[in-house]
Amino acid sequence: MKKGFLLCMVLILCLNAARAQKTYWEVSSYMFENAAQHKGISLELGDGNQLIAYTNNAVTIGNGMDFREILKAFFLNYDVIRDSVNESLSNKLHFFYNPGGKNGLTLIQGKVWSPQYLVVDGKPATMKQGKDTINIYPRNREQQSASVFSFVVNHIEDLRAYLTVNTINDFIEVVNKDIGGQGSTYKPVARGVNFHTFDFQSRFTGTYIIKNGAVEGKLQPVVFRRRNISLSVAASLQNFKSYMTPSFNTSFDLYLKGTSRNEYIRLGAYWEPVFLFDKGMNGKLQTFRNDFAGLIYEYRRSAGNNRLGFYAPISIAYLVRRRGDFFEKNTFNFGIGGIKYGAMTLRPFMYFNDFFRNVSPSVQVSVSWSR
Repeated sequence: MKKGFLLCMVLILCLNAARAQKTYWEVSSYMFENAAQHKGISLELGDGNQLIAYTNNAVTIGNGMDFREILKAFFLNYDVIRDSVNESLSNKLHFFYNPGGKNGLTLIQGKVWSPQYLVVDGKPATMKQGKDTINIYPRNREQQSASVFSFVVNHIEDLRAYLTVNTINDFIEVVNKDIGGQGSTYKPVARGVNFHTFDFQSRFTGTYIIKNGAVEGKLQPVVFRRRNISLSVAASLQNFKSYMTPSFNTSFDLYLKGTSRNEYIRLGAYWEPVFLFDKGMNGKLQTFRNDFAGLIYEYRRSAGNNRLGFYAPISIAYLVRRRGDFFEKNTFNFGIGGIKYGAMTLRPFMYFNDFFRNVSPSVQVSVSWSR
C-alpha cells in the first residue's frame, strides 16, 4: 500500500515537472506583428526609448511577478548570442518567458542597407540604421493569456539599465491601478478567446512618463463599436417549385460592430432580380425577370470568416416587378438562419403571397463579395 502511494506521488511530481518544463517556443512571432497594429499603453523611457504594453484581456498587465527577474532571464538568453548580433542593424527580438520552465528567444535581424558611416573625434563608426525592438511575452503561471511588452530602444543594451531599478514594476502597478479604477467602463476583449489567437485589441490606450522619479499618465478606455457603410453584391442559385432560378443581389449595408472581434450587426436594404426560363408560345426559350426588394437584419459572432458555422440573418422581400406567371401577385420571400463558410452561404427560404397563402419552400446557395 505504501509502495503504491509512493509510486503515485513520484508519478505526480514527474508530471508536474514535465508540465513546468514545457517550452512555449511554438508560440508564433506573428502575435507580435499583430500587436503592433493596435494602440497600446506606452511609457516614455527617455532618450527616444519607449515601452508599449499590449494587453488582450484589459484586466491587468504583467504576470504578477518582478519584471526585473524577467529581464534577467532575457539577458541570460541574449548574452548567449550577443557576439553574433549586428548592432548596426535594426534588430527585432521575441522573448517568451515561461515561469518555472523553459524560455525561448528569437532574433530577427534587420535588413542590410547600404552602410552609413559617422566620424566622431576623427574615429569612424558605422551608423545604426534604426531602433531595436524587444518584444517580451511573460506568460502567467495560471493562464496562457498575458500582455506583450514591446521595448523600442536605441540599443538592446539600453534595457540593462532596468535590471536594477523598479521603473517597469512601477509602471505596471500604476497602470493596473488605473485599470481597476475604470473597471465598470469596459468589457473584456475576448470572451473565451485566448492569447494564441490574433486578437490584440486593447481596451485601453494611454501615455505615461517618468516625472521626478514617479510614473505619471492617464489611461483612456477604447471603444471598439464602429459603424461602417458598404455596398455588397452576391450571385445566388435557388429552387422555386420545379425551377432552378439564378439571381443577383445588390445590398446597401450598415454594419454596427460590437465590442469583440468578429461581432457585428448588419442592417441592409437590397434589390434582387430573379431569373426564370421557359418556352414561349413560339417554342423559343425566354427569360422572365422578377425583381424583389427587401430588408435584412443579421447578427454574427464567429471565430473566423473561413470556418464553417451557423449564422442568423433574417430577411424579407416583396415582389416589386413581375413578369410571367411564375409568381403570384403580392408575393413575399422570407429567410431566416443559414450556414456560412467564407464568402459562401446556404440559406432556407419560403415564398408566399396574401398572408402565407401558397407557401413554397426554397433553398438558396450564394457567393458574396464585400459582405
